[in-house]
Amino acid sequence: MKKFILAALVLELSALSCHIQSQRSSYATGIAPESLPFRPPIHLLVGTLPVSVTIADVNKDGNNDILVANGGSSNLSVYLGDGKGGFSQASGSPFPTGPNPSDIAVGDFNGDGNPDLAIANHAVKLVTVLLGNSKGQFSFAPGSPFSVPSNPHPHGIAVADFNGDKKLDLAVEPTCVRQLLPRPDHSAQFPESAFRSRNVCALGCTRRRTGH
Repeated sequence: MKKFILAALVLELSALSCHIQSQRSSYATGIAPESLPFRPPIHLLVGTLPVSVTIADVNKDGNNDILVANGGSSNLSVYLGDGKGGFSQASGSPFPTGPNPSDIAVGDFNGDGNPDLAIANHAVKLVTVLLGNSKGQFSFAPGSPFSVPSNPHPHGIAVADFNGDKKLDLAVEPTCVRQLLPRPDHSAQFPESAFRSRNVCALGCTRRRTGH
């Protein structure tokens, strides 16, 4: 019985492998898109020089949405997903981000249960925090963009509770972490004093000597 199950499994895997190889061959031969296992591509209008894409449910409907940082036009395009592969631009999109937005991180920074964004501003020593309203719309947090001692300037950004105090922190590549401390009343006030530098290069930050 075991030999029979094993043999059946081998035959099934072989058939799957042949099917995959056949698909790869069809791609290479230029078969019409409608015969492929994917829907035809859709094209979404964004700002100038889009540099990064992030997927998140920013309007809390259970469907994935698309966030695009537009480095040339210094704004953020937001497309809301319908759960069926369709996307429509959020009202008010694109939203200002500060200069040269690049990497995007998602987290609830003011404790209101809505997804907010932290954006690394490339070529300048800034990080922008945008607060969400659960409708796919974003506005600057008070005091944002924030200065960061990044050398030479931020490239990437990540959000997590790095020190275990149940408050979200921001890891800004290449040189530092700045701890984000929401006010106890969740009033979304983010003065410069709300950020504290941490020497946490061991967490994955790297010191770069180049000017990029």
